[in-house]
Amino acid sequence: MSNRTTVPGTKAALIFCLLAVPAAIWWLTRSSEAPAGDVADPAVAEEQPVAQLPRTDVETAEEAAAADAKARQEAAAQIAAESSGTLAAPKAEAPPDFVPSAAASRSPTPPEGYSFAAFHGDMAKAQSTDAQDAAGAPPLPGWTDGNEVDALAAQAAAAGRDWTFGWVALAADAKAKAVAQRVRALGGELLGPSARLFRARLPGDAQALSRIADLPGVAGIAATPS
Repeated sequence: MSNRTTVPGTKAALIFCLLAVPAAIWWLTRSSEAPAGDVADPAVAEEQPVAQLPRTDVETAEEAAAADAKARQEAAAQIAAESSGTLAAPKAEAPPDFVPSAAASRSPTPPEGYSFAAFHGDMAKAQSTDAQDAAGAPPLPGWTDGNEVDALAAQAAAAGRDWTFGWVALAADAKAKAVAQRVRALGGELLGPSARLFRARLPGDAQALSRIADLPGVAGIAATPS
């Protein structure tokens, strides 16, 4: 009874093995071979460009440094040529087919309320004949002829302070810096000049004013005329 059940199963297994082994051999053979479409044609391969590898950062930096050095040398050479006058000036040319426009034929008109000045030749020149002293300095105004010590002292007293503003006239050959130092030593100060006349802050004491008036280089002191 058992032989009848086992014989058909053995036959089926045997048939499966006979079919499976050739199929496996065929599959292994096909997988080891390259597909026909993947085989490269030598002639086609030679025509294809070779891929360029990217430049390294070192090569790029070296090339940039070389280009910068070359630009500096060219700029220095151009500056030297321009300085020595050996470089020819660039030639200026009008663009092709350029036609200059005709100048407008009209007279200029000044703005309202204005007029153009006409040229009447060079200005006449002559030496000044104004009166000057022997040293060539301009004359002092008449109100500085005397030493107004009393007027300056009264002016300070009227203002209720121990100083006042006045004027110090310098002698024709005086040095303003030296006179300013002497006046400062006596309590005054030269503030600003107008030719030989200096605006000054002076002490209100009559004795100090007299000493300033007698200083070397001082032609006189005065109050502002009323």
